[in-house]
Amino acid sequence: MDELLKKKDTVVIEAEVKKEVEYKRVGSLRLKKGLSVFTYNPMTGEVKKLVVEKKVSIGIDKKAKKEIKATHDSNVIYIQALNMKNAEKKAYKMLKQVEAENERRKNSGK
Repeated sequence: MDELLKKKDTVVIEAEVKKEVEYKRVGSLRLKKGLSVFTYNPMTGEVKKLVVEKKVSIGIDKKAKKEIKATHDSNVIYIQALNMKNAEKKAYKMLKQVEAENERRKNSGK
């Protein structure tokens, strides 16, 4: 019995502190019928299909309200296209336009 009293156990209580997460609206994109949204990362040159979260809810007026949400990444450019091949073409075209604009600025500065 004395052995039990002599033994001092320490109890550690761990609690996760929830950080306050602030959500703010970054922007919106008007979707065209029949087109998908793709992301183009100019750093890696990679084109991917955007993963979206779709929700449908019923409002007070008993009409369905559709809501589509996606995560925002500041390092990518969003492109609407019919398929992956067309998205890659649009990304390439945008890249060429930016390069031409930079070349024009460089030559006008001389």
